Amino acid sequence: MSAVPNIAPTISNTTANQNVNDTATITPFSTVEISDAEDNPVTVTVALDVAAKGVFTAASLTASGFTDNNNGTYTLASTTAAATTAIRQLVFDPTDNRVAAGLTETTTFTITVNDGTTDTTDSTTTVVSTSINDAPTATGVPTSVSFTEDTQGNLDLSAITFADAESNT
Repeated sequence: MSAVPNIAPTISNTTANQNVNDTATITPFSTVEISDAEDNPVTVTVALDVAAKGVFTAASLTASGFTDNNNGTYTLASTTAAATTAIRQLVFDPTDNRVAAGLTETTTFTITVNDGTTDTTDSTTTVVSTSINDAPTATGVPTSVSFTEDTQGNLDLSAITFADAESNT
Protein backbone atom coordinates (compact mmCIF):
# COMPACT_ATOMS: atom_id res chain seq x y z
CA MET A 1 0.00 0.00 0.00
CA SER A 2 1.47 3.35 -0.99
CA ALA A 3 1.32 6.50 1.09
CA VAL A 4 -1.00 9.24 -0.08
CA PRO A 5 1.06 12.31 -1.01
CA ASN A 6 0.47 15.48 0.96
CA ILE A 7 -1.35 18.29 -0.81
CA ALA A 8 0.08 21.70 0.10
CA PRO A 9 -2.15 24.17 1.95
CA THR A 10 -3.51 27.11 -0.03
CA ILE A 11 -3.69 30.86 0.53
CA SER A 12 -6.22 32.78 -1.56
CA ASN A 13 -8.01 36.13 -1.88
CA THR A 14 -5.02 38.28 -0.96
CA THR A 15 -5.08 41.98 -1.90
CA ALA A 16 -2.29 44.27 -3.12
CA ASN A 17 -1.95 48.06 -2.96
CA GLN A 18 -4.31 48.76 -0.06
CA ASN A 19 -4.09 52.46 0.83
CA VAL A 20 -3.98 53.94 4.34
CA ASN A 21 -2.65 57.11 6.00
CA ASP A 22 0.25 56.55 8.39
CA THR A 23 -1.91 57.89 11.22
CA ALA A 24 -4.63 55.27 10.63
CA THR A 25 -4.94 51.47 10.70
CA ILE A 26 -6.06 48.87 8.15
CA THR A 27 -7.12 45.20 8.08
CA PRO A 28 -4.96 43.94 5.19
CA PHE A 29 -6.17 40.32 5.27
CA SER A 30 -9.93 40.89 5.46
CA THR A 31 -10.63 38.55 2.52
CA VAL A 32 -7.79 36.01 2.91
CA GLU A 33 -8.74 32.33 2.87
CA ILE A 34 -6.49 29.58 4.27
CA SER A 35 -7.28 25.96 3.45
CA ASP A 36 -5.75 22.50 3.42
CA ALA A 37 -7.16 19.57 1.41
CA GLU A 38 -6.43 17.09 4.21
CA ASP A 39 -7.67 19.55 6.85
CA ASN A 40 -4.39 19.23 8.74
CA PRO A 41 -3.63 21.63 11.58
CA VAL A 42 -1.54 24.52 10.29
CA THR A 43 1.02 27.01 11.49
CA VAL A 44 0.59 30.45 9.94
CA THR A 45 3.37 33.02 9.90
CA VAL A 46 2.90 36.60 8.72
CA ALA A 47 6.12 38.55 8.08
CA LEU A 48 6.59 42.23 7.28
CA ASP A 49 9.28 42.97 4.70
CA VAL A 50 10.82 45.47 7.17
CA ALA A 51 9.81 45.25 10.83
CA ALA A 52 10.20 49.02 11.37
CA LYS A 53 7.38 49.78 8.91
CA GLY A 54 4.68 49.03 11.48
CA VAL A 55 3.01 46.52 13.77
CA PHE A 56 -0.24 44.69 14.24
CA THR A 57 -2.22 46.32 17.05
CA ALA A 58 -2.13 44.67 20.46
CA ALA A 59 -5.93 44.39 20.46
CA SER A 60 -5.92 42.56 17.11
CA LEU A 61 -3.18 40.19 18.28
CA THR A 62 -5.22 39.38 21.37
CA ALA A 63 -8.43 38.91 19.38
CA SER A 64 -6.78 36.76 16.70
CA GLY A 65 -4.47 34.65 18.85
CA PHE A 66 -1.39 35.54 16.77
CA THR A 67 1.88 35.85 18.69
CA ASP A 68 4.27 38.75 18.10
CA ASN A 69 7.77 37.30 17.73
CA ASN A 70 9.27 40.81 18.17
CA ASN A 71 11.12 40.66 14.84
CA GLY A 72 8.43 41.61 12.32
CA THR A 73 6.92 38.12 12.27
CA TYR A 74 3.70 36.87 13.84
CA THR A 75 2.62 33.23 14.26
CA LEU A 76 -0.46 31.15 14.97
CA ALA A 77 -1.00 27.38 15.25
CA SER A 78 -4.58 26.40 14.48
CA THR A 79 -7.07 24.71 12.20
CA THR A 80 -7.47 26.22 8.74
CA ALA A 81 -10.95 27.57 9.53
CA ALA A 82 -9.75 29.22 12.74
CA ALA A 83 -6.62 30.50 10.96
CA THR A 84 -8.76 32.17 8.30
CA THR A 85 -10.86 33.87 10.98
CA ALA A 86 -7.75 34.88 12.93
CA ILE A 87 -5.76 36.38 10.04
CA ARG A 88 -8.78 38.46 9.03
CA GLN A 89 -8.75 40.07 12.50
CA LEU A 90 -5.20 41.43 12.22
CA VAL A 91 -5.10 45.23 12.17
CA PHE A 92 -1.94 46.85 10.79
CA ASP A 93 -0.71 50.15 12.22
CA PRO A 94 1.94 51.69 9.94
CA THR A 95 4.75 53.57 11.67
CA ASP A 96 4.06 57.31 11.60
CA ASN A 97 6.40 59.63 9.71
CA ARG A 98 8.85 57.06 8.31
CA VAL A 99 8.93 59.07 5.09
CA ALA A 100 8.40 62.78 4.45
CA ALA A 101 4.84 64.12 4.52
CA GLY A 102 2.96 63.37 1.32
CA LEU A 103 5.23 60.47 0.32
CA THR A 104 4.25 56.81 0.47
CA GLU A 105 5.86 53.62 1.70
CA THR A 106 4.79 50.12 0.69
CA THR A 107 4.79 47.27 3.20
CA THR A 108 4.80 43.76 1.75
CA PHE A 109 3.41 40.96 3.91
CA THR A 110 4.53 37.38 3.39
CA ILE A 111 2.05 34.76 4.60
CA THR A 112 3.47 31.27 5.12
CA VAL A 113 1.20 28.33 5.93
CA ASN A 114 2.68 24.98 6.98
CA ASP A 115 0.50 21.88 7.34
CA GLY A 116 3.19 19.87 9.14
CA THR A 117 4.73 18.76 5.85
CA THR A 118 4.71 21.55 3.28
CA ASP A 119 5.07 25.34 3.29
CA THR A 120 2.91 27.52 1.06
CA THR A 121 3.97 31.16 0.76
CA ASP A 122 2.20 34.22 -0.63
CA SER A 123 3.66 37.75 -0.81
CA THR A 124 0.80 39.42 -2.68
CA THR A 125 -0.63 41.44 0.22
CA THR A 126 0.70 45.00 0.30
CA VAL A 127 -0.26 48.17 2.13
CA VAL A 128 0.69 51.60 0.80
CA SER A 129 0.86 54.11 3.66
CA THR A 130 0.88 57.84 2.98
CA SER A 131 2.75 60.00 5.47
CA ILE A 132 0.49 62.71 6.85
CA ASN A 133 1.80 66.15 7.84
CA ASP A 134 1.14 66.24 11.58
CA ALA A 135 0.46 69.57 13.26
CA PRO A 136 3.32 70.95 15.38
CA THR A 137 2.91 70.80 19.15
CA ALA A 138 3.73 73.14 22.02
CA THR A 139 4.28 71.93 25.57
CA GLY A 140 4.94 73.83 28.78
CA VAL A 141 2.48 76.59 27.87
CA PRO A 142 1.10 78.33 30.97
CA THR A 143 -2.52 77.37 31.57
CA SER A 144 -3.45 80.52 33.43
CA VAL A 145 -1.90 83.96 33.61
CA SER A 146 -3.13 86.94 35.61
CA PHE A 147 -2.04 90.55 35.70
CA THR A 148 -3.36 93.56 37.52
CA GLU A 149 -5.02 95.95 35.11
CA ASP A 150 -2.99 99.00 34.08
CA THR A 151 0.28 97.60 35.49
CA GLN A 152 3.32 96.24 33.73
CA GLY A 153 4.12 92.54 34.19
CA ASN A 154 6.52 89.90 33.01
CA LEU A 155 5.52 86.57 31.56
CA ASP A 156 8.16 83.79 31.55
CA LEU A 157 7.73 81.67 28.43
CA SER A 158 11.08 79.87 28.72
CA ALA A 159 9.43 76.53 29.57
CA ILE A 160 7.59 76.32 26.24
CA THR A 161 8.91 73.66 23.86
CA PHE A 162 7.83 73.37 20.24
CA ALA A 163 8.05 70.12 18.26
CA ASP A 164 7.20 68.91 14.79
CA ALA A 165 6.99 65.16 14.16
CA GLU A 166 8.30 65.58 10.62
CA SER A 167 11.17 67.83 11.83
CA ASN A 168 10.12 70.58 9.43
CA THR A 169 11.69 73.95 10.06
